[in-house]
Amino acid sequence: MSASWTGAGPDISPGGLLTLNPDVSDVIDRFSVPVDHNLRLLVIGSVRQAGGGCLCPEYTLLTAILRHMRLLPDEVIVLDTPAGLEHFGRAVAEGFTCAVVVADPSYNAVSVARKSAALARQLGIPDIILAINRAEKETDV
Repeated sequence: MSASWTGAGPDISPGGLLTLNPDVSDVIDRFSVPVDHNLRLLVIGSVRQAGGGCLCPEYTLLTAILRHMRLLPDEVIVLDTPAGLEHFGRAVAEGFTCAVVVADPSYNAVSVARKSAALARQLGIPDIILAINRAEKETDV
């Protein structure tokens, strides 16, 4: 986190005090990509290097931001997450209205997609769409 968010830094707070409730009202605007006048894409990162640790702090911050985000009725945020179940396990997408689960046609990928759909249902997401990627023919599905 930057000094502007935490209120910490050698020139700002020499005593080492941190702001625990930083203003994050501009996070969506700063870190998402506008796709259309009412559509934005927000991409969740992943681990960048071996030994870099977990993404627990990032997921915690993102979850808090998304839970307090207010959209106008015609606004849409698409949240692109890494493959896997982590974001469902952490309930990052709780309160979302739709989950698009993308999988290739392999047995393992479809198994993870089914588990993702089940977890999305547990979070109360009403619309769940399965998108099969890289299918060459209809029998691949």
